[in-house]
Amino acid sequence: MKMITWRDRLRYQFDKSMAAGPIALIGWLAVISLIVIIFAGLFLALSGIAPEGGAPVSFIEGAWESLMRTMDAGTMGGDAGWSFRGVSLVVTVAGIFVFSALIGVLSSGLDEKLDDLRKGRSHVLEKEHTIIFNWSPSIFDVISELVIANESRRNPRIVIMASKDKVEMEDEIADKIADLGNTRIICRSGDPTDLYDVNIVNPQASRSIIVLSPESDYADSEVIKTVLALVNDPDRRKEPYQIAAEIRDARNAEVARIVGGSELQLVLADELISRIVVSSSRQAGLSAVYTELLDFDGSEIYAIEQETDLQVKATCAPHYYRILRQEARKQGRPISKVGGHPGGHPGAPGHPGRHPGGDAALHSVTRGCLAGTAVCFVSHEGKVFPCGYLPAEAGDVRKQTFGEIWTSSPVFADLRDPSKLTGKCGGCPFKTVCGGCRARAFYETGNYLDEEPYCAFEAGDKM
Repeated sequence: MKMITWRDRLRYQFDKSMAAGPIALIGWLAVISLIVIIFAGLFLALSGIAPEGGAPVSFIEGAWESLMRTMDAGTMGGDAGWSFRGVSLVVTVAGIFVFSALIGVLSSGLDEKLDDLRKGRSHVLEKEHTIIFNWSPSIFDVISELVIANESRRNPRIVIMASKDKVEMEDEIADKIADLGNTRIICRSGDPTDLYDVNIVNPQASRSIIVLSPESDYADSEVIKTVLALVNDPDRRKEPYQIAAEIRDARNAEVARIVGGSELQLVLADELISRIVVSSSRQAGLSAVYTELLDFDGSEIYAIEQETDLQVKATCAPHYYRILRQEARKQGRPISKVGGHPGGHPGAPGHPGRHPGGDAALHSVTRGCLAGTAVCFVSHEGKVFPCGYLPAEAGDVRKQTFGEIWTSSPVFADLRDPSKLTGKCGGCPFKTVCGGCRARAFYETGNYLDEEPYCAFEAGDKM
């Protein structure tokens, strides 16, 4: 084994200090300058060398003269006497070397800092900002819609993190989105699946988070990893995140919901687009309706707190009754029991009513799907159906009285018994107040008791 000498130790310590960066280099240059100044001052004091016609200088005076010549090469121009000039020349050359090196170190350090800024690795200190993870062709449409939505907000910010060069992202956005309005875009380069990189964009203070599907062979896997990093961060905030994530393969949706829980809203992009395209192809003008409903230009949809006792009926939107209760529980507001339950008790007819002394809120007078419980539809042929959208025949008024059909029809009896619901609806804690749209279930599966196909709620989500 080779013996480690003192030279090896000195070289090792020097290498470590040099690796510390520009500050260490500046320190070494200062040490060199100090050694030159002290050595020159001692030499002048001990040798008695002085300018021609002048008296010998002390150590302090010699050190001062050396310092001046180290900092300014022109100082030695007025020196007289070759001995003193020789010492001044050595000190001046050393000063030129030190200050040239110092300028180089400072320039290199400044360039390195600018490169770091261009890499987009500094932490974001914004608050109430919208975060977009991953880069995809759809990001420009997303930003454009957010810009319109942000017109009513003060100092809105969109922070983007993707595995892409920061400058390239900024240039592409500037080329493809001409007007950002009052919205400012902040780009950061990093891995959206890495916990450290995720925290660079400050999700703890974010208003909302969008996780786009990236252009890769394992896009859904990367989306799920990003959501996992967000919701399982040990230093995350206590308040729930508002995350919207794009999933390509519907088979991965269940895993994503398990990971994100109630904080995650999934968008099955390919499936959703396919349904919209097919629907639009079958009905002229439907694409314009979808555009009007889904974009922010001129007709936004806002959720506001209940401010009055105005009675409202949400037709064919049974999930609203679930959302109403979830929001009431978050805010600690009481919810009165349904009085005069539509359809009465399972299997018995009834009508919407109001619980004596109950509040005037929407949930106190009705429930979600009213098909066969509080309403029905009689066709021009006399056939009775649970509603105008559910073609499950319950009877015929030409053969029976309406009262007999209403009270004894097996179809109506099924619809009035929440325990007969299957799928997600069967295990949902809100099935007695929501019930899911029976017409949509029938359209998708042919079974009006099957689960509501467009419901995003999972029984394991927080209520």
